[in-house]
Formats: sequence, C-alpha cells, structure tokens
Amino acid sequence: MKGKGTYTIRKGQYVVKVDPAKCTECYICQLHCSLAYKAACNIERAKIKIDLPRISFTEECTENCTLCMRYCPREAITFTERV
Repeated sequence: MKGKGTYTIRKGQYVVKVDPAKCTECYICQLHCSLAYKAACNIERAKIKIDLPRISFTEECTENCTLCMRYCPREAITFTERV
C-alpha cells in the first residue's frame, strides 16, 4: 500500500522531502544504510524506517548522511541544504 502526502523533515544541515507515494517498499535504502553503518544487510538495523505512509529516521541517524536518497530508485527521498 502506497502512502500519501509529501512532507518534510529537518535532518542536520538538510531539509528532507519525503514522498511516500513514490515509495514501493523495496527497502533498498534500508539495506544500504544497514550495510554501511552496521555491516549487515538487515532492514531492522537501518537508521531509516519505512512504515508507510511514514518514512522516518532514528535518532542515531547521521545528520549529514544522504545515503538513503542516493540509493532510492524512485526518488521518494530528496535532500535540500538549509540556507
């Protein structure tokens, strides 16, 4: 089930735009995150959480990391630097 409604989250120096309607729950973002930071391909260990219609970040998520955005094949997550 796809989520609805684009929203933004402040994350470090970025404003993160999340569009749950684009998310297909492929979990590629979570797999890359867990592999990079926990040395395991395990979505439960990722710092990004997908529970549509919400996509969120854990408190331990590195403020300036854009890994999830770079690997999302649907561009459901985009980052813009705050001014």
